[in-house]
Amino acid sequence: PNFIADASTNNFLLTNFGETKPSNFNPHTPGYYSAYFDGSGDFLDVPHSTNQWIGLNQDFTIECWFYATVGTGERTLIAKGYQGSPNYAEFGIVLNGSSQLLGLVSASGGSWLATPTDPVAIIINTWNHVAMVRSGTTITLYKNGVVAATSTGVGAALYNHTGTIRIGQHSSGSNFSGYISNARVVIGTAVYTSAFTPS
Repeated sequence: PNFIADASTNNFLLTNFGETKPSNFNPHTPGYYSAYFDGSGDFLDVPHSTNQWIGLNQDFTIECWFYATVGTGERTLIAKGYQGSPNYAEFGIVLNGSSQLLGLVSASGGSWLATPTDPVAIIINTWNHVAMVRSGTTITLYKNGVVAATSTGVGAALYNHTGTIRIGQHSSGSNFSGYISNARVVIGTAVYTSAFTPS
């Protein structure tokens, strides 16, 4: 069953793979849901569209709530195209092997343009919020509404990857274990420009 939906005006048809399933476990009030990923090949795909490209000096916001149940290994929360050729995503947010949040953006598809990294590991088995925001030429990684890392001088147009936006995995693996809720990509707006309380 298709339990997921694109709440934006794009109304993209999302596809679930593996045993991704809905859960009423969420960081919000009753009536909201998350998607559960068991870490063995579950993911959600948003098809490629030309309006997903992030251009020169274009602001953006990529965010989600997540509840990680595994604290080791690289785990992808969300990424746009991340595969064998080229290896580099247009954008992505991952947890590295030390459970630190890492933002990824590439302008060429052949190297990372910026990798803002939170030096403090997340706490597993609890809800966390992450947002990667470009405002002007600065990319800020927020963890639970607090600035965790920044990269400056990052105004280049991002690599125009034709891969899908994938939630819970990237195209070469890096499976997430746990729950993800309210993932969204906002192109053209820096939703957060200072510390905030995640809604």
